[in-house]
Amino acid sequence: MTRTGAQRRPRAVISWRAMAPSGRETEIKLPFASAAEAKARLVSTGARQERERELEDNVLYDLPGDELRQSGRLLRLRRVGGRAILTFKAPVPGEHRHKVREEHESSVDRPEAVARMLEGLGYAPRYRYQKYRTAFALEGLEIALDETPIGCFVELEGEPVAIENIHHAKHLAKSTRIRDVNTSIVDTLERILARGRKAKTFRTDVRAIDVHMLMSALCFFQVSNLYTFGTIFHRNFLSPAVRKAHKKLVADFIVHVLTRA
Repeated sequence: MTRTGAQRRPRAVISWRAMAPSGRETEIKLPFASAAEAKARLVSTGARQERERELEDNVLYDLPGDELRQSGRLLRLRRVGGRAILTFKAPVPGEHRHKVREEHESSVDRPEAVARMLEGLGYAPRYRYQKYRTAFALEGLEIALDETPIGCFVELEGEPVAIENIHHAKHLAKSTRIRDVNTSIVDTLERILARGRKAKTFRTDVRAIDVHMLMSALCFFQVSNLYTFGTIFHRNFLSPAVRKAHKKLVADFIVHVLTRA
C-alpha cells in the first residue's frame, strides 16, 4: 500500500466528471500548472466556490490477486472533513467519447467499522493516496479543483452534454457520425412542417431546427433535474402517470406554437 503524504508539495490539475441519474460517471481531466491558475480560469468562466479547500484521504480495497483492478473496477473508502464515502466504480461497455464508468456511492457514518467489514469480507487495503480538493459550481455542474502530488486537475460533475458545451464541442466536432444522426431528425421534422404548411395549419416562420431545439429543451429539463426538481416540488418524474402527462403537455405545447397565428 502506497501513501502519498500531504506534506509533499502538490501540483494543480482539473478533473471533470458527469454523473447521470443512471449511475454513470463521465470524466475528463485537464492539467494546470498550478492551483492558482486553475482557480483563476474557473472564476473567469463564472464558477463560484462552494466549499473550502479540504484534505481527502483515500484507500482503495481489492481482493486477492487484485481482481477488481484487473477488471477495471474500484472500491474506495474516502475520508474528508469529518465525512466518509464508500464508492464502487466499474467500466461501461461500448465506445465513448469520454471516460465513462458506472458509479455507486454512499455516505458512511463509521468508516473504521466499514473498513473492518470490508477486510472481513476478504478485501484488503491496496493503495492509499491523499489530495487537497476545493469545490466549485458552474451552470448546473459540480466542479472540484484537485491538488495532488502528481499534478493539479479540475473535476466537473453533471450531464455529459455539459462537458461538450464547456469544451465548446471540440470533442463532438471530431465525430464523423453525429451530424448524420441529427440531420435525419431535422429532415423528418422538415417534412412534417412542410405538410402542415401545405395544409395551411402550420405557421411558416418556424424552422425544423427550432422545433427540434424546443422539443429537446422541454424533455431534457425533466432528465437533468430528475431528482432535484422532483424533491423540491414532491414530484416523481419516473411515475408512468407523470411521464404520460408530461409527454402530452410537450406535444400540446409544440402544436400550439406551430398553429399560433
